[in-house]
Amino acid sequence: MEDRRQRNRISCQQLRETGRSWCDGLGVAAERQASLKSAERWASLWNACALQTLAEHMLDADYAAHPQTAGFVSMTTAEQVSVFYDEAEPWISRAGGEVSGAGGQAEQACFPASFPRWVAIDPCPRAHLVAMVAAGKEVARRAVGVLADGACGPRPSVEHGGRLRHMLAESSATIYFADELLADGPGRAHRAAVAHHLQRALETLYEFGQLAVMPHLLDRDVDASPPGATPGRPCTDRSAGSS
Repeated sequence: MEDRRQRNRISCQQLRETGRSWCDGLGVAAERQASLKSAERWASLWNACALQTLAEHMLDADYAAHPQTAGFVSMTTAEQVSVFYDEAEPWISRAGGEVSGAGGQAEQACFPASFPRWVAIDPCPRAHLVAMVAAGKEVARRAVGVLADGACGPRPSVEHGGRLRHMLAESSATIYFADELLADGPGRAHRAAVAHHLQRALETLYEFGQLAVMPHLLDRDVDASPPGATPGRPCTDRSAGSS
């Protein structure tokens, strides 16, 4: 039986409300995009809001799956939600211009940032799969708007645009296919496979938002790690405290 004592209603709601105060809807934030003035800050907001969306759907799906204990979540769900919120916070700071740095190419060296860690759990709870599908659909809808509107920065070249559209199409297809599989009630073995593919799709969407506003980064060696970066987090300000 799952231990549902790890996070009570108060702590879960505190995390949720804090996250909502960060991201009030990226899909309707055209005026915010303009105010961010730089692709780096816009990409930081994209990362934060993607993680916020995942965390919210994780909580909603857990509450729906366990209405009798709504407000309390299992230890693994609590850990995963905390990872998402904890990793979103430094991105919000960067989006708000609170992280000092050299700017320009130095800031862009932080991108594309990798997705935060997934909490290992076997078998993957159905509620987690439901949450990943719902969050994936929401983030994918935002991604369509980003590609259509040009968001912040120059429109991608024909080659870059094609690669971005492929990323979006592939991840969206995976999410909708997983949704169909969930309707059939996949068994334990299939749930592990569905979870794996959903995680890869969400990671792709996370990267997509960053590359859409900095398409030249598609030319980088995909195996090269951004200097100074920690997986899932912005680069540290290497100029701080240096002598």
